[in-house]
Amino acid sequence: MDFSFTGRFLSQHGPIGTPASAPASAPASPTNPTIDLDFQQAPFDDLMQFFAHQIDTPIGSTIEPTKVDVRATREPALDVLDRVLAEAHATRTEVEAIRIVDHGANDAASLGGDAMSLNVRALPLNRLLDLVEPKLAIPIARVGQPFRVITVSGQVIEDQAAPVTLELTDVPAGLVLQRALEQTGYGYELTTGFVITPN
Repeated sequence: MDFSFTGRFLSQHGPIGTPASAPASAPASPTNPTIDLDFQQAPFDDLMQFFAHQIDTPIGSTIEPTKVDVRATREPALDVLDRVLAEAHATRTEVEAIRIVDHGANDAASLGGDAMSLNVRALPLNRLLDLVEPKLAIPIARVGQPFRVITVSGQVIEDQAAPVTLELTDVPAGLVLQRALEQTGYGYELTTGFVITPN
């Protein structure tokens, strides 16, 4: 699949992932579509979110917020990703990750994780995953199109992930994930992804 993208990113922070598109039984492997990009001073986290979506692979990042320039014309997405990482003085490493899927496992509490407390109402699932991911210390795939899109006409299309309402106190992050997935009708599967770290 070819993809051409021209526009601007809206500011957004937090961990990044990918859409839930692979069947639960399929092993993860990055796809490598051809992409066109032309950005100056693009927020690094937003670019990682874009690449995760394009290569259908969860990506988590531990580097400080930064901005990078990127220009690509009909180049493989992984090649462009590696060039962006070189400019940001960062490296990608393959790690275990979580993919959100239909009909996946429903025992996310078994993943453990650091304790967390939250009280959220109608929070999009992808935003909740932003909170859970660092507490689990594992990249988590996002559902659908996990970022805002600005059309050529200037219309902003928001993340359409299902809303989650939770009130939990001092519970493991895995339990938070399990409760959120129960509300939205999803499950999860273990897969592989990338973590981005400074050189």
